Amino acid sequence: MFEAPPYAMKGPSGEWRGLTVDLWKEIAGDLGATIEKCLADGTQNLFFLGSGGAGILMQPAAALLQAQSAFPAFASWPAEFIRIGSRNLGPQSVVIIPSLSGTTAESIEALAYCKRAGATVITLTGYSDTPLGQGAVVTLTFLAKGSGQSTLTISKGGARDPAMQAMPVAGAVATVTVQ
Repeated sequence: MFEAPPYAMKGPSGEWRGLTVDLWKEIAGDLGATIEKCLADGTQNLFFLGSGGAGILMQPAAALLQAQSAFPAFASWPAEFIRIGSRNLGPQSVVIIPSLSGTTAESIEALAYCKRAGATVITLTGYSDTPLGQGAVVTLTFLAKGSGQSTLTISKGGARDPAMQAMPVAGAVATVTVQ
């Protein structure tokens, strides 16, 4: 990580702080709870499937897990994954699919493919009203706004719950939406 004020910077005692750091800390609890539930339900492996730049950004997480954990983690490009498949994919799998647009064709195909296999799919998108934003069990939506504010949406399930409210997060706006 590198310093990029006001998004990420080191505090006086070396801790990371800033808008991006605060937003990721905010979602970490919700995403962590989802992953903990998946593990408690018997999840046996994790897949990272992303195209282009979003896929490249998943590579360090996959490499870290592969090198430092006994938990099976796999990384692939969605189009390649659909054609080749994996004997490890099934109801015991968690699949993470990033796509800024939420409309990347091969990622949408991968979403459907993984859901047919019974996997739990988590998507990371820039827009919630997209095929990837609407199709996953859990969707994290993050899009930076030109005004210096950001919106983060965490969605679960299928239909939006209007009862959820926006929360201020260090000068940004984070919205948690249960679907």
